[in-house]
Amino acid sequence: MIVNPSERGWEVIYQRNHAMLAAALANAWDADFKVHPPRLWTETIVAVAQHDDEENFWSEDRSHLSDVGAPLDFRSEEGAVVLEKARYVTQQAKRQHRWIAALIARHHEHIYQDARKDNADLDAFLTGESKNIATWLDDLDISKETLEATYAIMRWSDRLSLILCQNQVPDMQRQLDITTGPDGEMIRVWKGESGDLHLSEWVFHQDEIAFDVESRLLTGSSYADGAELRQALDEAQVTLKQWRFCKEEASN
Repeated sequence: MIVNPSERGWEVIYQRNHAMLAAALANAWDADFKVHPPRLWTETIVAVAQHDDEENFWSEDRSHLSDVGAPLDFRSEEGAVVLEKARYVTQQAKRQHRWIAALIARHHEHIYQDARKDNADLDAFLTGESKNIATWLDDLDISKETLEATYAIMRWSDRLSLILCQNQVPDMQRQLDITTGPDGEMIRVWKGESGDLHLSEWVFHQDEIAFDVESRLLTGSSYADGAELRQALDEAQVTLKQWRFCKEEASN
């Protein structure tokens, strides 16, 4: 879960909601910017939408709560849990398509690279992911360069989705780095005076485009256990967080 404190309690966005937003961002890229196997663009969007699919992983032996009973943000999860989830997501991806699995495995390489040196199990897992990627690319006759260019869109969309879901776009028209695009250039986001969002490199296929994600409001300050938290989430008010992007020249 993505958990943001609010004046009324806790704003919770499921990881799969965040991933759906990332998929919408990726799918909105203009065709001139897309570098990917054209026959596999649907599979690319599926990979983006499912890269964080640990909602299926909600288990009864985990409370998803902090020590004081607050909803636990995904960034606070323990390494062993993260590795188990990563294995689960890769296993599911392999059953759909090797290109989906290759993109998700590449994502694992990226996000867990810094942690592998301190975790032998994680290091072994990532070594296996790298070998699998090479095999899948060879089987599909797709170059490593094409994978990297396509993954740049996936990584950018994932990062921007997190920025939006975590309310990280700064005020005062200050620009925030997202990630580099397929051409290696950094793409930045900022908020205009009207509240609309802008990009330093306009990659979308429309001059104006809107996105949204569902969030849930928890009004309790703390919860006794995972069952109580889950019931509260199931009964919580659901609202749409919305953003509008407009094409505009970069701010100074």
